[in-house]
Amino acid sequence: MIICHNDADGFASAGIFLLSNKENLDDLRYSTVRYVNILLKRIYNIDPPQKLYLLDLNADDTDTFIQNLVKLRNKGFDITLFDHHQLAEAFDEKLKSEGIQVIRDSSMSCSELLFHSFIDEIKEKRKAEFLLCIGAIGDRLITPFVQKIINSFRREEIFDVYACLLAGITNGREFLYSVFEEKDKDGVGFAKKLYYRATKKRFWIEKLKARINNLQESVGSISIVHIFRKYIGFAASYLIDQDGINFAIAIGDGPPAFRNRFYNFFQNFLDFIFRRKKKPKSDKTRISFRSKIPINTLISSISKKYNGFGGGHRFACGASIPRENLVQFLKETIREIKTL
Repeated sequence: MIICHNDADGFASAGIFLLSNKENLDDLRYSTVRYVNILLKRIYNIDPPQKLYLLDLNADDTDTFIQNLVKLRNKGFDITLFDHHQLAEAFDEKLKSEGIQVIRDSSMSCSELLFHSFIDEIKEKRKAEFLLCIGAIGDRLITPFVQKIINSFRREEIFDVYACLLAGITNGREFLYSVFEEKDKDGVGFAKKLYYRATKKRFWIEKLKARINNLQESVGSISIVHIFRKYIGFAASYLIDQDGINFAIAIGDGPPAFRNRFYNFFQNFLDFIFRRKKKPKSDKTRISFRSKIPINTLISSISKKYNGFGGGHRFACGASIPRENLVQFLKETIREIKTL
């Protein structure tokens, strides 16, 4: 079984792994950093235990993550973790001491890590290179090796890569099936839906940028925006590219857009009609950070101080903080960032 992160690098990593014939597409599951601990608890009930590969995946609550992996290992699951998030050495040491294999390299995307690990076993190398470019560009970790591959692509292939990224990968299995089975059948056919979605999203992105510009505030080289939680990653990535900005903080406590409010109303209506159980609302606020110097360890330590979770990449990380501690967390974070 494969569990990958629910983003471009995660899906690309899974695709490269599948191309090496390690597993089949039906064994793929994907998860966010918030959901992975729930998923691992459900997997515990699977009998008999099996091989489990985790790709590009960490968890908000790393302590619980370790506990769940150790429980699965003790039950008999054979677990391998491929990841590129920078974590404390004690994290990997604990997993390895329990018989869990950990392959980690924070200098590259997880898709590149998988590519180097399995490329000798992959026959369809061009598809693996296509997925590598999607993962590396998606995570903005373009090493000289990846750049060399990008330079070898024809312009239309690069267009395909960016169309996939811009459209957003909403269904991991469907996307990988298209790359595996349909890409070479009729040329551009595999990406027609992606092109249509990417074009629509391109115009929508400009509207979102304008909204972020109107909402953002700057404190020296720090840019801060309060926006709906769904857009915090994009907002932080957009703001860090602005002139004179070294740190971008996107706080997910802003009101939803009209279509999100309509969707929530519709879901609540269906819950009422069919008497479905409502998911308990989180008492935490999600925050996304981007920076031009490493801050992931700082965010992780301050998050714990305020009973939250935090961490990620050196220049792109996040946190989940209890609402009652949010103001104090932000004040201390900004104060510490100013000293860097």
